[in-house]
Amino acid sequence: MKSLKKSYCEPSWKRPIWIAKQQGEDFFQSLTQVYSYNLHPHFLNGLLKPLNEKEIDYANVNIARDLGQEGANFQALLKYIVEQDQETYKRLLEFLTLVVPAFQGLVIKDEQVFWQLEITKNTGNFQYLPPTAISDGFTKGCALVLLCASKNPPALIMIDEVENSISLENVRELLSWLHHASGKGQKMQFILTTHSLNFLRRFSDDLEAVYNVSLVSRNYNSLITNLNEALLTDVKMDRVNGDIRKQDGKELVKIPHYQMTDLFYSGVLLNL
Repeated sequence: MKSLKKSYCEPSWKRPIWIAKQQGEDFFQSLTQVYSYNLHPHFLNGLLKPLNEKEIDYANVNIARDLGQEGANFQALLKYIVEQDQETYKRLLEFLTLVVPAFQGLVIKDEQVFWQLEITKNTGNFQYLPPTAISDGFTKGCALVLLCASKNPPALIMIDEVENSISLENVRELLSWLHHASGKGQKMQFILTTHSLNFLRRFSDDLEAVYNVSLVSRNYNSLITNLNEALLTDVKMDRVNGDIRKQDGKELVKIPHYQMTDLFYSGVLLNL
């Protein structure tokens, strides 16, 4: 007579613990793909080096990790992908030419990276620019594109005070890069912090993406308010000038640039 093998059933009280443990492991594993940057053009173009500069391990390159918080290894990584990582370089070219049609490629001369731009379309008349000749907005944007083009792009990028070291003329250019980098078909998301009205004004027609974060000093709690939700009632009651459209069953607010300026200087945004 065959003996029956007892089946083991895990006690129900253990299951929540296992689930919580698994969720915790998944959470901390996902954090390995989250990076925070404070990209600065002087570091990106090689004019400055951080005091705690880290050398790149070229046997185990991870662009998101090796770029550095200020972007100090940007030029070295560009040189690396041109010479040793054609797959990433090809993706970089595809993305850059989509945003800047005049861009033709990167050229290495005397160990330095030069940007090849076509001055007049279809003439073969090229200009080779060193990193210091590239605008701040373009440089920051290219660093973000490099992250997108990498083999293992980070899932989430946090950029503190994104307007730092960017001239007013380049704010729109940088935002264009960000929209392309996080647009449809891309796997990356960005969390940006800013104190700049000029930067904030660019989101007047995309308030769903903007959150106001304020610290309550009496209890040290953070209040987080979505601008679209906060202004929806005011627009409906004509207290704020704007339009409302429906998308995917949700009401989205669009306000004029000047209205964002008024709300900013009147203190309304700070008190939402």
